[in-house]
Amino acid sequence: MLVFKGTKSWFQFVSRSLLLRGPLLVSDTKTRGWRDLVVEVSGGGAIPKRVALKFDGKKYPLNPSTQKALPTAKHVKGAKVFEGQPYRSCGCFNCIAVKTAVKAFVRMG
Repeated sequence: MLVFKGTKSWFQFVSRSLLLRGPLLVSDTKTRGWRDLVVEVSGGGAIPKRVALKFDGKKYPLNPSTQKALPTAKHVKGAKVFEGQPYRSCGCFNCIAVKTAVKAFVRMG
């Protein structure tokens, strides 16, 4: 997943995270001014868990599987995106538009 920040004239690359599959929850909770991204981690022998990717001031974590699991009973409020099948970007205009929409959710306020 790629995260961009909107500028007056275009978009600036901020961060990337690997090994993501939907859904992605753009949380109402923020860390260093950016929304936390909550994802499910599973597969490859990993014990399934839900984690929050928190912005460290420069980027989001590259690999969600290295993050601590959220408590199973914890309810997280936010907007779900990328529900269903894993999202793969081919670089076409539609994929760029989806990245733009996610960028808008992540950096608000």
